[in-house]
Amino acid sequence: MKQRAIAYTRVSSQRQVDEGNSLSVQRKHILEYAEKNGFEIMKFFVEQGESAKNANRTQLKAMLQYILENSKNIDALIIYKVDRLARNNNDYYEIKSILSRLKIRLYSVIEPFGDDIVG
Repeated sequence: MKQRAIAYTRVSSQRQVDEGNSLSVQRKHILEYAEKNGFEIMKFFVEQGESAKNANRTQLKAMLQYILENSKNIDALIIYKVDRLARNNNDYYEIKSILSRLKIRLYSVIEPFGDDIVG
């Protein structure tokens, strides 16, 4: 049985697209990662044109609300890389804390970290 996951992608500038971090590239890598590691992506949250300088982003807030309302049906959050989720440590650790309390694992496709390394 596949684990249930949600995914979050973000791009804030044309420069990021030019550097190979477009939304379609992120989505492709997340889907490949999910397939390889036994996850079924239940929902994608796609942030377009918003900086990660703070956590006041439309799709990030929607995703966190979705997580709070559906945590029993979510095993993991998959991101392309950490800076797509948060650019400062406080926001990152606040999000990570919410996920930990709800027993939702965080996986980064490009930057495996800690106990979350699966492949």
